[in-house]
Amino acid sequence: MGWPMLYKLEIENFLCFRERQIIDLTVSKTASLDETHFAPIFEGATVKAPKTVIVYGANASGKSTVIKALSLLAYFVANSHEKRNAANLICWPFADEDMLKQPVCLAIEFGGVMDLDPTTNLIEAHGDGAYGVWRYELEVIRVNANTVRVHKEILRQKPNGAGKWRRVFERNGGSLQGSKVFPLGNHTREIEKIPDVSSVIGTLAWYEHRASKALVDATQTIFSNILLDKVDDDDSFLQYCWEFYQANPNAMESLNREIQQLDVGIRQMRIDRGMNGSSVTFEHSGLAFPIVWMMESQGTRSFVRSFPGIYAALQSDGIAVMDELDLSLHPNILPEILDWFHSPTENPDAPQLWATCHTASLMDDLLKEEIIFCEKDWRGCAQAYCLKEIQGVRRNERFSKKYLGGVYGGIPNIG
Repeated sequence: MGWPMLYKLEIENFLCFRERQIIDLTVSKTASLDETHFAPIFEGATVKAPKTVIVYGANASGKSTVIKALSLLAYFVANSHEKRNAANLICWPFADEDMLKQPVCLAIEFGGVMDLDPTTNLIEAHGDGAYGVWRYELEVIRVNANTVRVHKEILRQKPNGAGKWRRVFERNGGSLQGSKVFPLGNHTREIEKIPDVSSVIGTLAWYEHRASKALVDATQTIFSNILLDKVDDDDSFLQYCWEFYQANPNAMESLNREIQQLDVGIRQMRIDRGMNGSSVTFEHSGLAFPIVWMMESQGTRSFVRSFPGIYAALQSDGIAVMDELDLSLHPNILPEILDWFHSPTENPDAPQLWATCHTASLMDDLLKEEIIFCEKDWRGCAQAYCLKEIQGVRRNERFSKKYLGGVYGGIPNIG
């Protein structure tokens, strides 16, 4: 089961989002669309969603929180059984007395294959019922300053994307119910070992539960540059980057092609292992010696840090989740990154990009279904909404000009 098109995100009582926010990216079956920007939410579906989703807004308006919600769900499903501190650190409700007692609620919907057992061939056995949509819901209660507890965890599906939601599994408090798609009969002992702070999926995958392993494998095609339990400049993230490039020579080759366009005069980046760890240098035309990592331009370093997630998503037909995509990058570089995801010839299986951004000029390379705004009110409550939801927005508008003019909201109040 590959991780297909993610078309809906719901956030409630999470960090700056107090009220439920529903980001629904689906587009009308009859809408006139640039097909390079959209893909069916599952194979054979008439409903489509954008391949790129860019989130705009003022500083501290909730942009990164949207991206953190996606990153948290992926991390929780795949890693919460082994690494429980990240969920504890980031699962904070909205900071008022009423909401502190309420659960953090997150949900996503996506399309894909309906069968989670890799040993069967549902496509041949059931024909057009092989594909459909999924819904994963997570509710977490904060017990104290250091501990969270899973209140609910639910996975549902709709074959062909039609009809009522069918339960795959449902965890409610201490009870757990499975289904034919997610059988639990032979896993009684393992179920008793599921910690209050961990995912059913991640825990059962640890014990070789086939359906859970398929879901974890799919989740691992979501690549984020957000560190849930470390600061952004943590050395361990850079170490991850160096290990990624050393383990993926094709990624290193691709990076070096791209940074030649990004950084004037650069020829290549090199990574050499030494007694004290990895040494990273950049060779430049006309210079007598290489430039070390800390002396290289901020834009190049930012691109090098972001590229592993983007490259991995493109290669696996996954999802790149990028906070501050445009950090220190020239505006002309950003449309090229979008083109990597839009290209039907280079990436026919529709990998997806979710990113935050401040570069308004990039809006003019996007369609209204690809743009999300975040805005915060005087109480500190954020809201997220899509440009397509604003009445009267035409496809031929110059979005950047109207955005900077305050027509769509999502800009800082200066003066």
